[in-house]
Amino acid sequence: MPNNQLGYTPTPVPLGTPADCRLGRRSIHVTVDFTLGATFKLDLSQVQSQGAMDSVQTLYIDNSNNTFGLTITLGVSLQNVIIPAGAQGYIPVLQPNPPILIFTTLGGTPLVEIQLMNFFLPPCIWYTNGMPIIDLTLLPLIMNGGLNVNTTPLTLTSPSDGSGTITTGGVPQSLFAIKANRKRLLICNPSTATEVLQFCYGTNTAGRIDLPPGTSWNEADVAVSGDQIWIVAATTSHAFVAYEW
Repeated sequence: MPNNQLGYTPTPVPLGTPADCRLGRRSIHVTVDFTLGATFKLDLSQVQSQGAMDSVQTLYIDNSNNTFGLTITLGVSLQNVIIPAGAQGYIPVLQPNPPILIFTTLGGTPLVEIQLMNFFLPPCIWYTNGMPIIDLTLLPLIMNGGLNVNTTPLTLTSPSDGSGTITTGGVPQSLFAIKANRKRLLICNPSTATEVLQFCYGTNTAGRIDLPPGTSWNEADVAVSGDQIWIVAATTSHAFVAYEW
């Protein structure tokens, strides 16, 4: 690998000191120049020995300017992470020490920006040229009780389109009625939005889940809420996209 193909900077992340990283929250910013080669190996042994980083638990990857997928192979665990073309995301990783990662792309000549973090963030993938996609589990909500959950979704049919705008800023409005056999729920706060979109289950006073601009909520597979869905944003006429199956 050419010496100038890779540049990195250890950066403290001012979010406190969680129990799972003894140095506090830290990230290393890596810029990969694939114009100089399609594969390179990143060995952070020296960085770790200098005390700049103690582990890698999450990767942020910006592959949005690449027309090809990016594959990351982690040393020892041999976990393969594949980021699609035109995508960005946070990926938890299984990376024993010392951190060794191999980055490969099949083509294109982009600069790919990567953040290596020593703390956990939940998995999240989105596309810069289309609707964002987030794969999140409902397990924490289910464990807290109060959800009507369909655990055996059937084959998807045509979706019901609940997309629209906020009628009155700051006032929750009903998005979808109770549907015990709901198979999938998708709510999107478009990337063109300028504020957070919120939704909640059951009643309009329930705890709300924030969707920052350019993010979405996707319930599918084995845990789908059948409760009534409410939606709210601070500003009247805030646009949103929503579907249920």
